[in-house]
Amino acid sequence: MNLQRQLNDLDTIQTEKDTQQPVQEDVWIRSTCYMCPNTCGIRAHRINGVVVRIEGDPDNPQSWGKICAKGNAALMSLYNPQRVKRPLKRTNPEKGVGIDPKWQEITWVDALKTVSDHLKKVREEDPKKVVISTFDNQLAWLVKAWTGAYGSPNVWYGSAGFYCGNGYHPVMFLSTSCVSSDPDIKHAKYLILIGASNGSVVNWMTMRNTIETAEARMRGLKTVVIDPVYTHAAAKADEWVPIKPGTDAAFCLGAINVLINELGVYDAEFIKKYTTGPYLVGPDGRYVRDPATKKPLIYDAVEKKTKPYDDSSIKDYLLLGEIDAHGVKARPSFQVLGDHVKKYTAEYVSQITTIPPETIRRIAKEFGEAANIGGTIEIDGTTYPYRPAHLKYYKGPSQHKHGFHHCWAIQLLNVIIGAIDVPGGVQGSNAKGPGWAPREGPDGIIVPGGELRMRPAYPARKARRPLSAELIELFPIAAYTRPMMLVNLLEPRFGLPYTPEILINCRNNIMMATANPKQVEEALRKIKLIVCFANELNETAEMADIVLPDTHFLERLDAVVNGQLNLEPGDGYWYWHIRQPVAKPAYEARNWAEVLFDLADRSGFLEDLYEVLNVQLNLKEANRLQVGIKYPYEDIIDRMLRNKFGDEHGLDYFKKNLYYIQRKKTPDEAYPRPFVKGRIPLIYLEYLIDVAKDVKNVVDDIGIPDWDVSDYTPLPEFKPCPANAEKKPDELLLVNWKIPYAAFSYSSNNPWLAEIIERDPYAYFVNLNTETGRKLGLKDGDRVWVEEVTHGLKVSGVVNLTETIHPEVCGIAGCFGAWSGGKSTAKGRGIHWNSLIPIDFKRIDMVGAALDVCSRVKVYKV
Repeated sequence: MNLQRQLNDLDTIQTEKDTQQPVQEDVWIRSTCYMCPNTCGIRAHRINGVVVRIEGDPDNPQSWGKICAKGNAALMSLYNPQRVKRPLKRTNPEKGVGIDPKWQEITWVDALKTVSDHLKKVREEDPKKVVISTFDNQLAWLVKAWTGAYGSPNVWYGSAGFYCGNGYHPVMFLSTSCVSSDPDIKHAKYLILIGASNGSVVNWMTMRNTIETAEARMRGLKTVVIDPVYTHAAAKADEWVPIKPGTDAAFCLGAINVLINELGVYDAEFIKKYTTGPYLVGPDGRYVRDPATKKPLIYDAVEKKTKPYDDSSIKDYLLLGEIDAHGVKARPSFQVLGDHVKKYTAEYVSQITTIPPETIRRIAKEFGEAANIGGTIEIDGTTYPYRPAHLKYYKGPSQHKHGFHHCWAIQLLNVIIGAIDVPGGVQGSNAKGPGWAPREGPDGIIVPGGELRMRPAYPARKARRPLSAELIELFPIAAYTRPMMLVNLLEPRFGLPYTPEILINCRNNIMMATANPKQVEEALRKIKLIVCFANELNETAEMADIVLPDTHFLERLDAVVNGQLNLEPGDGYWYWHIRQPVAKPAYEARNWAEVLFDLADRSGFLEDLYEVLNVQLNLKEANRLQVGIKYPYEDIIDRMLRNKFGDEHGLDYFKKNLYYIQRKKTPDEAYPRPFVKGRIPLIYLEYLIDVAKDVKNVVDDIGIPDWDVSDYTPLPEFKPCPANAEKKPDELLLVNWKIPYAAFSYSSNNPWLAEIIERDPYAYFVNLNTETGRKLGLKDGDRVWVEEVTHGLKVSGVVNLTETIHPEVCGIAGCFGAWSGGKSTAKGRGIHWNSLIPIDFKRIDMVGAALDVCSRVKVYKV
């Protein structure tokens, strides 16, 4: 399949839409990419109505004129001849992997009537039975309002929340007050990556990070990658340190022990001013509190007396030692942490991680020295603390049982050296901005300000019987709990008083990108009506009852593509940009946002949707959506933009300019830690003691005896995931990693990207360490079975022996092995790693709700 073939199909598109031939034109149109969530600026070259080239927009304030291969290749999916052309209705009642749905083309009128009739019926019975499943974050404003107006709590982001940020996001809230973070590479000198690939076109702010990381290497940035696999990031690093999967917490707690107890290297002033490190802890594990105010006490090392943490007369805070406080022996939280990590000696940690003790000590020492503790830097006339060393992590540590503890231990290393929201350190994604700032919550602990994109981790929500399909009510500090919807559908014993009956899905390949597809199939068969908006008939669309042709992102208008005025932490500008269509919708495709409004109207809750949007978007009187009027989608977008930026910056302004740059960040916005209130509690999470009791009371009342609350502890621990704990000598641990040009399941169906993927030496293979393969009697090119030993799950593939993988690991990259007939380019290519991940309640991280991906496998010849 080549570009000319796809472009030739445009004649069919125009004929079937019965439109006039386009006028002669040769134009460049600016817009925003959406091949991944990173919203890079693009320019599309359109000739006679056909997009022939996509490149980076040099004026874009976010991506600086650069885009990755996925963005360059977007026109291939735009002109995919296998795009869904018209609404489809399933005629085969049987559903499952490899089963032909026997599609019948229907009209939009018939499709919308079928869906709206079901919506009206279910809304009368119990509106909570409707679930919208999507990873279309840029329509979150509408999806949230739509489900709220309908009466359902169920927006399910599905596959993205099975592994990625489950442990990461709560820890970010507890340290930066933000949902996510990025490294301040511009001012860094030492970077450790654990389970992350910053600078390799993966994760957030990809182009900016890639450019800045390359420039930082040129000026001497040292990068250490600690990962079971020699990833793209490791290939560019100064050092790759192979680690046994699922042992990240052990390494970091060992490094903390080296810094505190062996070297005495930590940022005492940062810990005193900005953390709960001085708070006194009694023998019962609780903060010692002032009898009158109930505030946590600290010990004034100058005046030799206890005081409430916020007493204005404090001369200096005690961090080390033990004192008598109101008749009990008490230690500062920092001392408690130091005592706690003493057991994580380098020798003990080495046994867990397989990293040599001398390497653990050396990296900890280098990290502490590079932190420049006590140093400052002047930027644009403002003097800041300067900590040019930090540790960045993401999916890798989070995707395990006990993943929250892995993420906690990692971020605690950054806290210990004072590298939070200061130059050179980890930057929360815009904790402070125009109209919002972190504030003090209970006990003086930092809490977010402004609009929240996810649930914060503090204060903990009160546990209660679940009403949401993903059981979020039973996870009081989790940002989301995506795997639990499928867990509950397969095993409905968690107190949910209904079973979902309608699933509306868009941009979310649940069948391929979550876990074992046979179990996902079993879960989805319990839902009476599945509606999929789709560009192509992917694996989840093949399970649908109704498929509706969705627009490609190059055919789409979006008002919210970069969230809080900026996705870029650190210094820079506050800006907003939109996505505008660069091509007309092909065939009968419609923007699913417009269809949601249509369905609300046909199902009788359009006025309710308007009211929710008026409140949610804080629309002023002139821009409010009025009852009795059916607004075109563009009109609603125009009202949103004018409401936010003034009448002079409505949709017409953005169509012409695409961006609105509001102003430069102020010093306290760029690096906010020295300027905001609220202490970082990660040194000792006392409140988790109460969270454990709260959850235990609720699950006991429901009758869930195997609900484990033991991870709600005030100090981080290393706990092995089940695969690590039970692994036998002849078994390997399964790992997966992202490839920059194939970060999502749909990437491999793009012909240009598929050609690049085929040239990757690891993408489509079962990757084994050379010596490990030889011991198993295997050589390059052997076809083998990879069998997950606890549930008997199997995939086959071809062996690639390499030195670039840990000896105890079997590595399968990306999300390949597609089976849908609507993905002819990707079908049958590569290995479907997710097939080896069982959906099992025992594998859930009971704090962050990640599904553990660390499977025990055996590899043997076919």
